[in-house]
Amino acid sequence: MVAMPRAMRRWSLLFIGLVAIIIWTVNGAVPKRLRFDGDWQSLPNRFNKEGWLSGVLPGSSTQKTRDFTRSDLPSLPTRCPVYTYFDPSQHGAATLATEQQLLLTWRRAFWAAGFLPAVLGPDDAMKDHRAIELAASYPGKKLPSDVASILAWAEKGTGGVLSDYRIVPLTMPDTTLLQELNNCKFDKLQAYESTGLGFIHASAEYANQLANHLIKPTNPGASALDQSKRLFEVHADPPPSIAYYSPANIENLGIKPEKLPEVVNSHLHESWIRAHNTTGITALDPFKKNKHAQFLSLSAYRTAYALSRCPPSPLSTPSCPPFHPDCVACVSITLTNTTNIPATTNEKSPFMVATIPHPRTFAAQFHQRTPLPADFVRRRVRRDLWTTAVTLSTMSKKAGAPARGEVVKRAVLGADEVVGRKSGAWTAWESGWDNLEWELGFTLPNSSSSPALAKIDAVIKEREDRYRSIWEPVSKAVMQKKVDRETALLEGNSLTDGEVWEFIMGLGVRREEELQRYANN
Repeated sequence: MVAMPRAMRRWSLLFIGLVAIIIWTVNGAVPKRLRFDGDWQSLPNRFNKEGWLSGVLPGSSTQKTRDFTRSDLPSLPTRCPVYTYFDPSQHGAATLATEQQLLLTWRRAFWAAGFLPAVLGPDDAMKDHRAIELAASYPGKKLPSDVASILAWAEKGTGGVLSDYRIVPLTMPDTTLLQELNNCKFDKLQAYESTGLGFIHASAEYANQLANHLIKPTNPGASALDQSKRLFEVHADPPPSIAYYSPANIENLGIKPEKLPEVVNSHLHESWIRAHNTTGITALDPFKKNKHAQFLSLSAYRTAYALSRCPPSPLSTPSCPPFHPDCVACVSITLTNTTNIPATTNEKSPFMVATIPHPRTFAAQFHQRTPLPADFVRRRVRRDLWTTAVTLSTMSKKAGAPARGEVVKRAVLGADEVVGRKSGAWTAWESGWDNLEWELGFTLPNSSSSPALAKIDAVIKEREDRYRSIWEPVSKAVMQKKVDRETALLEGNSLTDGEVWEFIMGLGVRREEELQRYANN
């Protein structure tokens, strides 16, 4: 066999080395300096392990279809039932709208506290096999509301909590009762001296026993509580973490009935502020020095500001929720901005409000251009810049993007760990803050009632109009079910940013679907 000449071997090795350098450059193995004004030029680049063609023509052979409710999302927590009873025929046209608004407030507050609230009515009571026999014991053969509510509750066969819809759960430092009830481990009948039958809980077996006890009342004129009090374990103290807007308590507060929903909502918001006053509230703003990218944090700041301010109230003087007469006066929380997510969070961490943009939205807004061709993305768009930026100060500079992405995911999931005490609010920037009131349990003030919010909204509107040609077509494109080539290109370039965005989108879509199923039942 004839040996290859030395010169030919030398040229062959040189050619192989040149090809290797080209492949590494295309694949992103050689770090590329990010060209923009700011302090982010030193951020580490990440090796793209997806193969060099994926960085040039991602999605070239097949088109990806999104499924935000992916299997790797954590399972939904179990929601324990909480029931209330409402008979529309007991209310005139003048008060029906107010009562229905109170029902909505009740449902929203208990949903945010982790329960599955349900409104029962006369039809539910009459489904029970004891209904006709029981009704015969009362004048006019019509079940009183307190008896009908117990019958409807027992008919469901689940046990749980039976609550007056004028009782709402508050955000309090001590939420032990709510956590215990959310474990769905109900036993004997429990009642409270100050609420009567307004707030009781028991297993399905004991709820059924209570209904059986009412079939043959010894005193038909007596209330259901007086007839069955011996069946209950009655607590002398009011249940913690709730407020009961009974007729007597409403009179003590000096509330006009039609203003009660506003007062309840303001008390819910104020109790949230008191619970977070020591920890504070912060809006995630990782790109303060880049005005284009900072635009993507404005909605988080606006939401955080609305949360941090004491809400308006129809009452002329400050008031405390019923059962909590010693509450301190509401003091607005100092709002801060933070560039980083802490590596770990606990009960002392501030409440964090954050939006995460899709990699394509972020790149288009950051570089102020669209479309974003493959060559530009390969040479100019830094991989996983958002995830790296929000963890830069809390993690080692040597940490890879996947590890940083896990920190973000833990922060998002940790926001829902404590029942009735969310530690954060997250959303994908493109989807906005729909249904936030169901996550918090109350509605936020709007710009018409807050001059400061009106100024913030004016700034956001001005920026939206200024950048509309950039963000609007891009945000619409990334929300499509079918992923186009440019979206796939940016997701392939920033795998962790794209994964975290899809994770948060998946949680949001699933929350939306859960609420939709709840509304349809």
